[in-house]
Amino acid sequence: MCGKENRLIGYSERGVMNALFYSIANDKTEMENFLKLTGQSFSLQDDYKIYMEHSLSQFGTPDAVITDAHNVFFIEAKVCKGDNNWSIKTELEKFDNYKNKVSNKPKYGLFTQLYWKTLLNKDGIEQDEFSDRTRKIGSNEVVTDFFEKIKNRTLYYIGIIPTSETLSDLATDKRNELEKFFGEDNKNLFLIPWQKIEKEFSYSYQLLFDVFEHNRNQIYIKEENN
Repeated sequence: MCGKENRLIGYSERGVMNALFYSIANDKTEMENFLKLTGQSFSLQDDYKIYMEHSLSQFGTPDAVITDAHNVFFIEAKVCKGDNNWSIKTELEKFDNYKNKVSNKPKYGLFTQLYWKTLLNKDGIEQDEFSDRTRKIGSNEVVTDFFEKIKNRTLYYIGIIPTSETLSDLATDKRNELEKFFGEDNKNLFLIPWQKIEKEFSYSYQLLFDVFEHNRNQIYIKEENN
């Protein structure tokens, strides 16, 4: 994997997300291998597409969206930014702050961002019960065209995270609260650790390998037993 040729190297969350999908986007098998890191197997149709940081107006801007004729996978990615304070518990606390309208504490984290995508319906207009506002897809032609392409499909929600935590690490009552938005047993919600992505793909793709090396200790939290 070593060499002195010129390289394109990205920084932090955006850099590693771009490197990941620029590396595997055109390989259907590798894309399915990526989705398999959720713990489930998905078969993509040949018409699948990947959209990077595409606006959904008041429903947020997911880091990536994978679509085919039947399914839509919304992806939000988080990195540790060189500290060891990230956890799904603190991300859920942000969501609780959002739901409870706590104004003086952080409230825009992983679960809040994924929750906004659950509000997408066939009309692109939905009341957000936690913010006293009606979210709308808006009138931007590029955004509305994108929305038309993804509506009326099965929606899945993926968080790429800097720890090896799973939803099982949350208290039962907290998992039950998430079911209101992500289905029974949170069947449409998945977490993928960055460390799994590095192990699965980086040694096959120079671009991704270089980004992980350049951003070492900034993407995921190195755990003592790994």
